[in-house]
Amino acid sequence: MKKTLHIITGLNDGGAEGVLYRLVKFSKCDVDHKVVSLTGPGKYKALLESEGIEVDCLHLSPFNFIFKFYTLYSLIKKTKPDVVQTWLYHADIIGGLASRLAGQKNIFWGLRQADFDIKKMKLSSKVVMKTCAVFSGLLPRAHVTCAEAAIRSHRNIGYRGDFKVVPNGYDLAKFSVVPGQKNQVLRGDIGEKQLVFGMVARFDAAKDHENLLQAFSLYLNDSGADAKLIIVGKGCDESNEVLKAHVVKYGLQEHVVLFGQCDNIPLLMSCLDVHVLSSEYEGFPNVLAEAMACGIPCISTDVGDAKLIVEDNGWIVPAKNAQALAQAMQDASKLNSDAAQWSELKKRCRSSVAEKYSLAKMAENFSTIWFG
Repeated sequence: MKKTLHIITGLNDGGAEGVLYRLVKFSKCDVDHKVVSLTGPGKYKALLESEGIEVDCLHLSPFNFIFKFYTLYSLIKKTKPDVVQTWLYHADIIGGLASRLAGQKNIFWGLRQADFDIKKMKLSSKVVMKTCAVFSGLLPRAHVTCAEAAIRSHRNIGYRGDFKVVPNGYDLAKFSVVPGQKNQVLRGDIGEKQLVFGMVARFDAAKDHENLLQAFSLYLNDSGADAKLIIVGKGCDESNEVLKAHVVKYGLQEHVVLFGQCDNIPLLMSCLDVHVLSSEYEGFPNVLAEAMACGIPCISTDVGDAKLIVEDNGWIVPAKNAQALAQAMQDASKLNSDAAQWSELKKRCRSSVAEKYSLAKMAENFSTIWFG
């Protein structure tokens, strides 16, 4: 059995971490996987180990870097993998260097972001990405991206070498959820006929939550609709003073629920009527495919591969354009009033994801890239 060593920056609750978990869980009978987290165990160490996947956490920091780098080098030498797959920028450069020094040649870097503005990033992020760009033509055999848009974005900052696109895959059975009681799941005083919009995304500048709230305010004012907006994700709760200030600024106190983190995203998504993504930039927006897998139509800004995911099964608008986002909400609201058309759209959403983004297809694509 071929052996793949995955090196990832951490195992917290993020898109790359989720894809890694789904990939090794699905393909563990065909590939011997081992995972190394440069930092801590996060959410996924226990989940991976429950699937029989060996996981090492290095707890790397600036204070122990040399010692932990040597530990990683020694681990690679001992493991002797057929392939090293790295995930996220710190793991790309650190894992790539350690693997090369350990004599590995089959190294593949994982790139996740797209349509980003490097000028707006923190200095530390800029340094890491620029360093990766310098070594991009030397360390990996190829870059594995989840989005076509990521290729353009990384080439623009100096990345060289071969690029392979592997769209994310999803366990469709996990998302075939029958809607529950909206009030019980969404924690809001939601009327029987209220239209429920929602966005699942951590609180981060890239997600542009203010754009979402401004658009929702315009939508309510222009349409007079009776609707709620559920904002879900890490940092999106009542303790977030910035987000609360935006809610007050746009007069949305009676229309917005700051939900915070959620342990059962499929159940929550199945209780929405429309999922909205207001991001300024993305790579492959997992939440769009996940919402569509639940049969939930999506509105998204034109970022990353959002247009390829949604196609004609939802609405795509320019980023940072609250008026266009509000108009899409109005269009969705009108279509929702036609039960037959809305039911057909929901069916198309799920079937589109099932056709293009299965776990089997993702695992097959990775295997082809790794082993030829």
